[in-house]
Amino acid sequence: MLNVSFARLDRQDFRVLCVGAHSDDIEIGCGGTILRLLEENPDVAVHWVVLGAAEQRVNEAVDSANIFLRDARRKEITIKQFREGFFPSIGAGLKDFFEELSQE
Repeated sequence: MLNVSFARLDRQDFRVLCVGAHSDDIEIGCGGTILRLLEENPDVAVHWVVLGAAEQRVNEAVDSANIFLRDARRKEITIKQFREGFFPSIGAGLKDFFEELSQE
């Protein structure tokens, strides 16, 4: 097993961007890592982004993010509604969104 350390050498702001293509991707892909990160670093600010959540999954995605991020110093939850299954063909819209994120 790979050991990961979240220790920091200085007290810089610790900001994390989590991006999932669909509802529950972040939780399944790295949920345990996020929970450990927050446990070891309570001053973390997290921006949680789900790119494609069908209408019925939006509330589920927000509720889940709030549970995972309950110990975060600051959290921002963004749920986009890019059309699932079409990401390769809507690349320009996704790129524009990531350009906006990079300005933050």
